[in-house]
Amino acid sequence: MGYSSNRRRSGHGDRDGRSTRRSGVRILVVEDDKELNQFIRTALKREGFAADAAPDGKKALELARSATYDVILLDVMMPELSGLSVLKELRKQGDPAAILMVTSQGHERDKLAGL
Repeated sequence: MGYSSNRRRSGHGDRDGRSTRRSGVRILVVEDDKELNQFIRTALKREGFAADAAPDGKKALELARSATYDVILLDVMMPELSGLSVLKELRKQGDPAAILMVTSQGHERDKLAGL
């Protein structure tokens, strides 16, 4: 797993040796589809992650300024402030979170824009 050297993996292994508690990992889910946002957040919490939710880019930036996240799941297409705009702002601010861009768009230019 991609843990930085200053973080410890927490938890106990299950029969397969996989971690069953991931409470040290904090994830922000940014998705404007309310049902999908809730589904992802619930699934992450069920797996032991600490997960917060933002319904739009503006709220995502607000939460990212007030808390430290290890991972941000970021929808690309959102009203008001796009996921790409949020990504640029987070990087400009020096936010070190791993960011996973989520999109229904399959165009090559959309994939490249996220890089």
